[in-house]
Amino acid sequence: MSINEKQFVFTKHLGSLLVYGTHVLGLTLSIRECQRFPGRQQELYDAGMSDTLKSAHLNSLAADILLFRDGIPIWDIDDLDYKKLGLYWESLHGVWGGRFIMESNGSDPTHFEWGERMR
Repeated sequence: MSINEKQFVFTKHLGSLLVYGTHVLGLTLSIRECQRFPGRQQELYDAGMSDTLKSAHLNSLAADILLFRDGIPIWDIDDLDYKKLGLYWESLHGVWGGRFIMESNGSDPTHFEWGERMR
């Protein structure tokens, strides 16, 4: 599958995730970052906010989606609503950052990434 084809499939599934989160679960969500340039990735790596210089964001195959409650961003890695979103994303064969074990800052529940089994 070409990078463009992966991006098309990823975008379709990302839309499904947003509909599920907002309409089915009734959550307030915001897309924070999808495409990332190498300089930004280097900044995050240098700041200890990423463990890699080869993020799927560099190919527009990952999105960071932030959950809000009463207008306040939720960063709790153990938040049940992130887990619900993550399980749904995994049912679409995506990779959920809530399962990551990162040296820099634990897991990354806001991260939703392309999975090789996505179609």
